[in-house]
Amino acid sequence: MRLFNDKQLKQLCNYESKVCISIFVPTFQANKDDENRIGLNNTLKKTKNELILKEKNASEIKHLLSPISALLEKENFWNHELDGLVIFRSTDIFKYYSLPIHFSSFHYV
Repeated sequence: MRLFNDKQLKQLCNYESKVCISIFVPTFQANKDDENRIGLNNTLKKTKNELILKEKNASEIKHLLSPISALLEKENFWNHELDGLVIFRSTDIFKYYSLPIHFSSFHYV
């Protein structure tokens, strides 16, 4: 489990890329792995649709979303979630963090 801190926030705020994706998904700590996966998967589908609307090609979309999709299959990953999962993705970064706070599901492309 990686917690998000001020230093990481500052690095991300200064980062620039043609495509940046931010995904915020509420998670549950107590044996709710399937619900956590479903929440991320639903947000991932919405993110993919937005990339299509922004006229990104299929190979770029796959490159951007593959690491996020891989989290859905990582059993150990879901065993250590807190109250929220935040994911930041661009063409050359992929970072994710657990947050100890509840929030609504949100994504931005």
